[in-house]
Amino acid sequence: MNKTLFPSCSLSKVLPLWAALLVITASARAQTVPAAGSFQYKADKITLRTNGVRLDGNAQITSPQLEVRAATIAFDFVNNQITEVRALGKVNLKVSLTPKGGGAITRVETTSDEANLKPTTRELTLTGNVDGSYQQAGGPKTTFAGTKVVLKYEGENLGGVISGPITLTVPAETTKSDAAIGAVKITAQGATIDSKAGVVRFVGNARAVSTDGPNKFDVAAPEFILTRSTDNTIDTLKTSGRTQLKIDLPAEPGAEAGKVGKPTRVEVEADMATVSRATNTLTFEGNVDGFYFLAPGGGEAQKYDFSGNKAVLRSVPENQATEAEPAGLKAEITGLPGAPVKVLTPALNFDMSN
Repeated sequence: MNKTLFPSCSLSKVLPLWAALLVITASARAQTVPAAGSFQYKADKITLRTNGVRLDGNAQITSPQLEVRAATIAFDFVNNQITEVRALGKVNLKVSLTPKGGGAITRVETTSDEANLKPTTRELTLTGNVDGSYQQAGGPKTTFAGTKVVLKYEGENLGGVISGPITLTVPAETTKSDAAIGAVKITAQGATIDSKAGVVRFVGNARAVSTDGPNKFDVAAPEFILTRSTDNTIDTLKTSGRTQLKIDLPAEPGAEAGKVGKPTRVEVEADMATVSRATNTLTFEGNVDGFYFLAPGGGEAQKYDFSGNKAVLRSVPENQATEAEPAGLKAEITGLPGAPVKVLTPALNFDMSN
């Protein structure tokens, strides 16, 4: 850091800064809150140059848009514009990123071993033991962790690359319905964020788990793409490669005796899978093998095994039911020539003497 921090400069250029240095040194331990638009920094040792400042020991920067604490901080400026901020050693950073020309503000709060912020290009790079969150104005907070994170605005849209192993947590849905899902914890070797498309791609041993909502699930695949809806919740999850999916669903309350209710558990393996939250549909394709439990009213849950080339399972809620498509489970399983669909159901009564 210190090799590239400042170019050499003459003493005559440094002397005018001594007055500022005395003020900064005198207020190094002050606990005042900076006024709007101010930029305050302090440390055990401060070194000033004509185009930058270095802070060593308990270094801190405080401003309305940026707060940084670290063992060492350095920043460069041109014509009073901060062009780069570099921090090293137990970095605690909070920054409000705004697109050029205005737009939705994204608040980022992180800890890491190193941080590099380039305000003019709206780019933030975090390295080593990264743990933090980002939250766009009006939206829920998303947490993340990894070994390296790069966040950058492209126009009005925030994009990012997270290197891992990584962890990212999508907030729980706020709806109180039985179809809601809780917080989703996602792990993978890496991820890319495209806020314009509302898509996050997870690559390498990707897994998504949710255990704190009425609908619990666990899906694992080599990679998958998560599409977020306009309210920042999960809309679609699409996997690539051999996929294992497990879902636990709440039992249907007050189901009529003899009526086939909705599934309470689904476990499937397939070459790819698509989970659509908007339509309550699970689509599995390629070498499908799985089972589901149905909980008929007045009876115990029963297991149904199935296999084929494609399976589409849909839970039709009461408020969407029609005469042609009643509430409950709708399953369509198809096979290939020479490889028909196989379904193993619980014993059925075929006694024609009744």
